[in-house]
Amino acid sequence: MGFSGREGWLPPLGRRVDVMPFSAAMALGAVVGGGTGIWLLPLGLVESVVALVGVCGAGVALALSGKPVGVAVRVPQNEVPADTMRSTDEEELSDMVLIPRGVYRMGSVEGEPKAYEDELPAHWVEVGPFWIGRFPVTQKAYREYRTEHRTPFDGDDLPVTMVSWYDAVRYCNWRSKNEGLLPAYQIGEGKEPLVEWIREADGYRLPTEAEWEYAARGTDGRWYPWGSEAPRDQLVWNGLGNDIGAGERSGPASTGSSSKKASPFGVQDMAGNVCEWCFDGPRSYEISTRARPIPNPVGPEGTKSRALRGGSWWDASPWVVRTAYRRNLLGGARESYVGFRCARGRLHKMTS
Repeated sequence: MGFSGREGWLPPLGRRVDVMPFSAAMALGAVVGGGTGIWLLPLGLVESVVALVGVCGAGVALALSGKPVGVAVRVPQNEVPADTMRSTDEEELSDMVLIPRGVYRMGSVEGEPKAYEDELPAHWVEVGPFWIGRFPVTQKAYREYRTEHRTPFDGDDLPVTMVSWYDAVRYCNWRSKNEGLLPAYQIGEGKEPLVEWIREADGYRLPTEAEWEYAARGTDGRWYPWGSEAPRDQLVWNGLGNDIGAGERSGPASTGSSSKKASPFGVQDMAGNVCEWCFDGPRSYEISTRARPIPNPVGPEGTKSRALRGGSWWDASPWVVRTAYRRNLLGGARESYVGFRCARGRLHKMTS
């Protein structure tokens, strides 16, 4: 069994002694020391006095320390609870959502309406815990990294588009360095370099396809982030087939516009605003004979194509904004309907 390298703190029973008033600490020391002295009295006066002074001294030290007493412990890697991922500075991750470790059925069930072949067969997977962006990366956030970046649609709160997969992983590394985190990727030279994911890094990264789908649909098998009812408004897709008509949308909407359509975890804009890059390439689903869920599946990493999820404003059918819908695109492509959101957290090893 490996270890995560993470340290947690277990408070002992006497943790609050450190904030006792000085007089109270002295009194406590005197009582405990006196009792100890009486118990040691048969050994002689000297030993009793030494015990009294020692306990009083310990009480004084705790009272003046102003710090809690803790014991550092090592947590087994495959048993890291979700709470250990919480930042000591909650404001640091205010734009992200903590997704707990969980098991869900990935893909579509045979016979499900409008299910495509690459969504079959449905299979059980286990993922998490990890953090994921509450919204896609916005134009404002991306321009802090690339001030010259422009898209066909201008607006600080709009999701950034016209970014390749390589642009997205470079942005993740830039943000990690900016915040003093270990970058998640080793990126080679060139326009479309070799990218290696450092699994133990705590920096920002792209979600895997399995993580993205879990964050979008939760554990109840819903077809859309908000449930299993097809969208009937213009905030999430361009409208073909609904009661409003096609072509009403001409671009992405501001992030958070469809807040009522958030996922079970509170993640927003996961259906129909922009398609989102995932880290891995498209993975073929296969019938599994495993007795347990597949732990943290990751598709091929050396492929030219990378997975896209979420559908976009450009799509004309409600079926392509389902949580299970899959598509892929060459990693070097830049499109007006493709953006990304950041994830964060190392990929946990699980017992297979």
